[in-house]
Amino acid sequence: MIFDFDGTLVDSVECIWKEYSRVMKLLNLPKVGYREFTKHLGKPWDQVLNGMWPDIDMEEFNRHYKVDAEKVAPIARVSAALEELSGDYLLAILTSRGERTLRMHMERVGMKPGLFKAIMHKDNLRNHKPDPRAIEETCRALGVGKSEVVYVGDSVIDAECASNAGVSFVGVLSGGASRGDFNAVGVDCVIESIAELPALLRVRRGCS
Repeated sequence: MIFDFDGTLVDSVECIWKEYSRVMKLLNLPKVGYREFTKHLGKPWDQVLNGMWPDIDMEEFNRHYKVDAEKVAPIARVSAALEELSGDYLLAILTSRGERTLRMHMERVGMKPGLFKAIMHKDNLRNHKPDPRAIEETCRALGVGKSEVVYVGDSVIDAECASNAGVSFVGVLSGGASRGDFNAVGVDCVIESIAELPALLRVRRGCS
């Protein structure tokens, strides 16, 4: 089981958007709405910014953006679900976030790094979502083949990455994408949050 981080393992999309909005107004950037913002979630930081503002001064935006304003919070029952899943599956994180803030936010919500056999992020990946090689790198770190993997994420970029890599995907509604967004790109397995994942997998094993 490979998991995205923001909006999937932690409640963070709204607080990230709030800080983006603050800096957007401060720098008088062309107005971008929340729905446009969510279309870029899952990509590395610079690609998210360039996707919304192609001519942006990246250094200036970064000077004003306050990572400490990202007041991430736990998602209900996700910790218990991860503990349960770790008994039956190898777990990994695949995120475009950098290692420093990833570790900071994991600590903030009390998430145990030891639950995950591999933690892949912007600083140790050679390729980034939606490039399928990001999943392939994660599979190698886990020591498994792509046919054995399910990727779980909250964005269309996550879904595209899984599709590009040819791995199974589960969409969660705890982050940026809606059920309609997922359905529009061919994702039919959508749940409210990871809290529902153990029960979903038990049902699927029982039907296999």
